[in-house]
Amino acid sequence: MRLVEQHVIKRGDPRYQRLDEAAFASKNLWNAANYLVRQFFIFQGVYLNNTAVFHLLKEHEAYQALPRKVSNQVLIQLHKAWVGFFEAMEEWREHPERFTGRPKLPGYKAELVGIQVILTEESYTSRASFLDRDEIPVYDPACAEEPRFSGRRDGRWYYASGKRIIHADVNGSNNIGRKVVPTAFDGPGIAATAVRPRRLAV
Repeated sequence: MRLVEQHVIKRGDPRYQRLDEAAFASKNLWNAANYLVRQFFIFQGVYLNNTAVFHLLKEHEAYQALPRKVSNQVLIQLHKAWVGFFEAMEEWREHPERFTGRPKLPGYKAELVGIQVILTEESYTSRASFLDRDEIPVYDPACAEEPRFSGRRDGRWYYASGKRIIHADVNGSNNIGRKVVPTAFDGPGIAATAVRPRRLAV
């Protein structure tokens, strides 16, 4: 038996604000990291473990908002959630009768106010043209002027300049990679970018 001690930190406690800010930052990092993992897994068939995600996010504000060891623990917990998903999928394939439904991908930690900035920035990655290398602006609630982009999204497809078409989800996914690692598509070894994702059986 393990003995534990519970501490209830109420709003009036002087420690509350600091703990609340840390929880908020942890949730933002989880969501930013999980978005990357989900996009790479769904559209490229690649799973990014916590080490791979660390190299992509180590300069990101969501990672740097916490002490490094805390941020690393968030990424480790996300990795464990994905490992649990893969294990559940194997079990589901062998014994579907033990489940009430197909296992779902690890989800986001939702908080309406907390994810407002992240969701707004994600909307920019969906609206910016990857093929035109549109600048992806940083969300500024004080800016009244709406940013303009070279193309537009229409349903499943994104129409870039010059009548070029790319799958809208691939466009957004590539922009996420470009936002996190600005030189991701500039270096040697990347000859072209897929414009239509393939369906993955998981």
